[in-house]
Amino acid sequence: MTVQNPHDHFFQQSFSRVHIARNYLEEYLPANILPLFDLTYLELQPDSFIDDELRQHQSDILYRTRLADDQEAYFYFLFEHKSYHDPFVPLQLLRYMVRIWAQQEKEQSSLQPIFPIVIHHGPRPWPATFTFTALFDIPPPLLPYLPTFEYHLTDLSYQSDEDIRGRIWLRVILAILRAIFNPHLRHELDDLMTLAFQLQQQPTGLDFIGTILYYLTRATGKVKATDLRQAVLKQGQQGENMMKTIAEQWLEEGRKQGREEGREEGREEGREEGQEKALQQVGWRLLHNFEAAQVSELMGVSLDKVISWQEQLNQQQAQDQVKKTQPPK
Repeated sequence: MTVQNPHDHFFQQSFSRVHIARNYLEEYLPANILPLFDLTYLELQPDSFIDDELRQHQSDILYRTRLADDQEAYFYFLFEHKSYHDPFVPLQLLRYMVRIWAQQEKEQSSLQPIFPIVIHHGPRPWPATFTFTALFDIPPPLLPYLPTFEYHLTDLSYQSDEDIRGRIWLRVILAILRAIFNPHLRHELDDLMTLAFQLQQQPTGLDFIGTILYYLTRATGKVKATDLRQAVLKQGQQGENMMKTIAEQWLEEGRKQGREEGREEGREEGREEGQEKALQQVGWRLLHNFEAAQVSELMGVSLDKVISWQEQLNQQQAQDQVKKTQPPK
């Protein structure tokens, strides 16, 4: 089974929500830049411009917007989830921006300005160089002959909870991203859950808390399912209801996926295989937040089957961990 990178998944689930992207721009754009844009108009674009070999470490989102004079413009979000600093990010940004402009040229439209944004949440602060020309060590008279641009950086690696600004959705998302590489993450779970549970009363907030729980257990080996479950249950009856509701939602999603895959397979043995595969995927997801015996009871399957799923999940996580420790090509 191919599992989407958990950092990529969480970023896409978060910043593809227009109201979150807008609130981020309102809070984090430079004061002299913000008035230039009309943020009442913000439209998510479907394209990604990331190189295949970099997808393990980068995610991107493109928004179309307008300048105050009604001219079209773009915000390009590059999310860096490497555990190390890549000095060639400006070169990668330039490559992605040129691809956007090439697409505009192909569509025979005028080229629109792109405001590049890098969001970093690795364990170490980002070096204070934000320009493309910083990649070169050449005599100053040659600099005018190189592409010249800067990118806007939000570095979450050193920020405290007090530094994080915005409405509740944005504060929850940035707090989770800031904490995910913290070696003491399990000791922050209570505070993170208290903050995250403020989304309960928001539209789709319940679903998003489920996304947060999945991310916290899938993206790092620092949090065990029992640790996270205890932190959630400390929210009292709300926490108990949340765990039950999330489990029921995941089960229903799995059943629906199984029916769809079964229909696509067509043959009887294919339908059974598709449904079994979907059932296993739900089991894997639940095992990130529940014990094997609890998953067995929730799903109505034998404990032996759940234990076999757990063994396969452990093998996959071990393989993923090996990939993470391999040096970049």
